[in-house]
Amino acid sequence: MSEDKLVDIFIVVAIIVTIVLKITNVITIPWLWLLAPIWIPLGIGCILASILCLYFVFALFRNKKEIN
Repeated sequence: MSEDKLVDIFIVVAIIVTIVLKITNVITIPWLWLLAPIWIPLGIGCILASILCLYFVFALFRNKKEIN
């Protein structure tokens, strides 16, 4: 098994164990921070996608004005 695949499996297992510990009230970390590795990259991706969409919309309108 490659080293990268082993690291991926370890990370997934660590996340699952942490969530199970939270559900069983062994740890008391808030859900907000427990799930931060999921929602922070998702939020950054949504912001970047919005910026790119706005950029392409403005570029499209600018090109239409230059043609006319």
